[in-house]
Amino acid sequence: MRESQRRYTIGREISCDIPVADDSVSRLHAQLTIVGPNRFLLTDCNSSNGTTVIRNGVPQPVREEIVTAADVVRFGGVTLPMQEMLALLQEKHGIPESEIFPSRRLDPAPAPLPEPAHGRSLERCQCGSIKVKGETCLVCRA
Repeated sequence: MRESQRRYTIGREISCDIPVADDSVSRLHAQLTIVGPNRFLLTDCNSSNGTTVIRNGVPQPVREEIVTAADVVRFGGVTLPMQEMLALLQEKHGIPESEIFPSRRLDPAPAPLPEPAHGRSLERCQCGSIKVKGETCLVCRA
């Protein structure tokens, strides 16, 4: 199986490809598969608090959905832009940018993390997971 066809995991477990340290996120919350340039299959893994795609400001709960880099996704109570997740996957797995965006480049710096709906700020932990700012990381306990 080519690297671009591998399923990347999203969840609270440190072993996930995209670890998200928040109690509202299931241990294995969702999977993301690159299916083509700027086309990604997002699959909810029967998470406790659901997966939602936000397009043009309209949230839509999903079980399985094709998403693009322009979309924003909410896992439980944590909202993340697809570009942030893609930048993390490129960094962790060395996915060639051409497999994700063949005609343009992502900004070298990841987009700032958005404010979650419940008003808590997010930050990237030293372990690479995303956590609530000022709180102990649920993944590495730092």
